[in-house]
Amino acid sequence: MSSVLPEFIDIPRLAKHRSHFQGSYSLARLTRVHDRLHTVAGEMRFSLIIQYDEQWRITLKGELEAVVIMECQRCLQAVSVEIQQPIALIALAEGQTDDNLPEGYEPLWLEDSPLKLQELIEDELILAMPMIARHDHCPDLAEEVSVLLVAETEAVVEDAPSLPAEEGTRPANPFAVLANLKKSQ
Repeated sequence: MSSVLPEFIDIPRLAKHRSHFQGSYSLARLTRVHDRLHTVAGEMRFSLIIQYDEQWRITLKGELEAVVIMECQRCLQAVSVEIQQPIALIALAEGQTDDNLPEGYEPLWLEDSPLKLQELIEDELILAMPMIARHDHCPDLAEEVSVLLVAETEAVVEDAPSLPAEEGTRPANPFAVLANLKKSQ
């Protein structure tokens, strides 16, 4: 296991030695996630093992963990989102296909070698983040909604037409104009 994280990794070379990386990145360094965050604070921790599997495919297995502060799409306030995401990738070189990947694995196309470790981990974090972040129960939102509903209900009751005085009298049909148009054609 490496204590110092390299900037670049040569995946095929590291797989020969069953390399293990464990570390963390500050969310401030992961600039591609900044636009999805309410507050850029905290860090993301990860572990990653690069090795050959029993069929001599290069696998990258591990896990990432982070607590990110995103914007709730209901109340537009900060919401803390805990992320625990397994990493399960199979490295594929040019000419290989992703037809026979084991279940639970995603392809990692090795177009550029060496690969930036931080970008690889940042990609996995982006994929693990929810598209729409929201509180289970937004603070103060339930109270605001109930106040709005009460006010709207009162306005509707005040504006409602009074019931006809006679029981047999019905209000005019708003679609009667359409019936007249149909008759004239």
